[in-house]
Amino acid sequence: MANCTAPAKCVKCLLPHHTKDCPRTPDHPSPPACSLCGEIGHTANWKGCRKAPKFKRPTRPSHPPLPPPNNTTNFPLLPKQRTNPSVPTEPLSWRQRPTKPTKTDPQSSQSGFSAADDLRLLREAARAINMKEVRLAAIKLRNCVHCFERALIMADHGDLFELLQ
Repeated sequence: MANCTAPAKCVKCLLPHHTKDCPRTPDHPSPPACSLCGEIGHTANWKGCRKAPKFKRPTRPSHPPLPPPNNTTNFPLLPKQRTNPSVPTEPLSWRQRPTKPTKTDPQSSQSGFSAADDLRLLREAARAINMKEVRLAAIKLRNCVHCFERALIMADHGDLFELLQ
């Protein structure tokens, strides 16, 4: 040892030399001697020696510590956040959409259009809608499991949904 000034003492035979320099072999006829207690029959590095230092394992608490009490000292109140009026507070489902205000009542005769004009408009709208695309979009929507799949289908058939609104 670099800092130790005590004379060397072998842990196997108690002679004044380092243990690494001991001529004693494991099959030596005499039993080893302990340099701590002086007894014969074991070496000084045997953990069962009565003079060997006993190391205690660090003990753990039997139960975890209690959490701090729930009060304003430990958990201060957060400042109130300002809400953005343009963001809805309730989440909208995929079926909900904002309604458009109607300018004229369809039952009133003040619209200025005749019944023939209304029929002509409906016929043009029906020609504009591709029924095969409507059927395909409806089948895809029925097979959806998640709402994000519905959103993707609506994006794929955006022109159709624009016409249907």
